Amino acid sequence: MIIIFLVGCDSFRNNDDIKLAVSLKDKARVNALIAEKQILSAEPFNRKVKKKNKSNTYIHIDPNSSGIDFVNKWRPDPQYENQLENSFISAGVAIGDYNNDGLQDVFLSRQQDGGRLYKNLGGMQFEDVTEIAGILDDKMWSTGVSFIDINNDGWLDLYVCGFDSHNKLYINTKGKFEEKAKAYGLDYKGASVMMAFADYDSDGDLDAYLLTNRLTMSNDSVMTKITGSKNGKLQVEEEYKELGYFLERPGTYPALINAGQYDYLYINENGYFKDITAESGMGKNPYYGLSATWWDYNNDGRPDLYVANDFMGPDHLFKNMGLNENGIVQFLDVTDEAVPYTPWFSMGSDYSDINNDGKMDFMASDMAGSNHYRDKVSMGAMTGPNSEAWFLNFPNPPQYMRNMVYLNTGTKRFMEVGYLSGLSATDWTWTVKFGDLDNDGYEDVYFTNGMSRDFGNGDAKDRFRSQKSKSVNNFDFWNDQEPYKLKNMVFKNLGDLKFDDV
Repeated sequence: MIIIFLVGCDSFRNNDDIKLAVSLKDKARVNALIAEKQILSAEPFNRKVKKKNKSNTYIHIDPNSSGIDFVNKWRPDPQYENQLENSFISAGVAIGDYNNDGLQDVFLSRQQDGGRLYKNLGGMQFEDVTEIAGILDDKMWSTGVSFIDINNDGWLDLYVCGFDSHNKLYINTKGKFEEKAKAYGLDYKGASVMMAFADYDSDGDLDAYLLTNRLTMSNDSVMTKITGSKNGKLQVEEEYKELGYFLERPGTYPALINAGQYDYLYINENGYFKDITAESGMGKNPYYGLSATWWDYNNDGRPDLYVANDFMGPDHLFKNMGLNENGIVQFLDVTDEAVPYTPWFSMGSDYSDINNDGKMDFMASDMAGSNHYRDKVSMGAMTGPNSEAWFLNFPNPPQYMRNMVYLNTGTKRFMEVGYLSGLSATDWTWTVKFGDLDNDGYEDVYFTNGMSRDFGNGDAKDRFRSQKSKSVNNFDFWNDQEPYKLKNMVFKNLGDLKFDDV
């Protein structure tokens, strides 16, 4: 195809000839006019055609073949039924070579029995060795899990978080495990989501950050006292701070927000983990934590920490400031300085160098719909008593319901490129993980999706509100709804900050 430009200039004396040749599609005459430089020609850009990779880079292995027949069935006691709409309907996975045979083994957590350990036999064959290894706990509701060498003996130990049960630390002695969480100071009981390990004081051993969420409140968990602070703002008494907190709103009364539990920062002192949360500058408010990621965002050699909080709780980027005069590592919240905005309902997070410039970038996920329909039905009410539109202009930095991709500029500020990269909307995303999935030298990204029910559906929420007058309780209504089944998503890194849904 040739594009013809008619040049309206007095120096051309045969414009009528040009128009006639073009109108009659006289290619020979047009070419002659081009040669005489009476008209200009141009070739169009090549149309970009999305190439589909028909080869299956990864293949599905049937549980009957692999031996991993794990199923996470959510069957809680009646007192925990309302956790249907919380993070604790999900579970965790840890991969590591616990027996030092050169093969990667798998631990999977779930609500029923503390989880299962699968030994890698080679050839994608696995054996359930939970009882043999000594980590069976029928009474534990397990959540986040980690393989770590906590005592530096060359054998991977296993840390298992629990919901409303004591966290477990299984010390590995040549492939056999013994539970010793209390001896290490890590037997916290509450709404634990995950323990993020890192040597943040650079002394050669692992320290830790415990991320928590919210416990089911009992009927006697009633706030009975609210006082005013010295600056005139409403203040919740200390004993009730894990029930709720006040959020100041411009031009109106404060909003009472449901609270989560406090997170904890531990330092490893000769094998015992000491809580230094308050001394370090962390843990000022209890939120609904969903992920905590250690990474050195400013490349100063000290691990920093990103904490992703659900709902109206703000995310935190804690900069590691090093030791103070008392020898305690200090952390400074630099979120407002470093990023322009964060996800509203922050969930999973991970870091990687997505543009191969040698600097670590970061991503935090949310629940933005991947198509127009899902995006619209999940929109909140903009007006009326149930509207939370006021929150859009409240936090600093602002929180928006979509994934955020933070490009490391090498300065104090990150550039947010979620829309530019094509990664802003991946549905109800729990976990985001970077990795070069096709060995082309670029970091791709994988998202796990879905929910027990579609709690973000505006129409469903309106139906529930209309039935509340008929004594329909929260659990009964949502339990009768269909599970919100969504496909996991993989995006291929095409370079130049472009990702393609494959």
